[in-house]
Amino acid sequence: MSVQVDDKMPEIGARMSSNIPIALRYALEDVHQIANPMTPKDKGDLRMNVTKEVEGTRGKITWRQKYAIYQGRKQYKRYTTPGTGPFFDTKAINEVVPNFKKYLAKARIII
Repeated sequence: MSVQVDDKMPEIGARMSSNIPIALRYALEDVHQIANPMTPKDKGDLRMNVTKEVEGTRGKITWRQKYAIYQGRKQYKRYTTPGTGPFFDTKAINEVVPNFKKYLAKARIII
């Protein structure tokens, strides 16, 4: 009696390496979407001046206004728009990361 083994590891490895950037892109899009309503918006374009980059297995979202770091890290006395405030980026990331399996499934890495 003979046994034949069908090795799918090369196929799985190729699919993972090509689809991980897709999963990261989905996650970055959701971070931006979740952060948008919490992002301060008095006069500038902080909400719209955002870049999302994916290189291999690393993803990065950047709010590109010079004052973004201060808006994201410091509590000011009064925000002009209700529901906005500091840590808008961190709050969005903390909401996305625990659900990362969803992005892996959407990118067809896991089933």
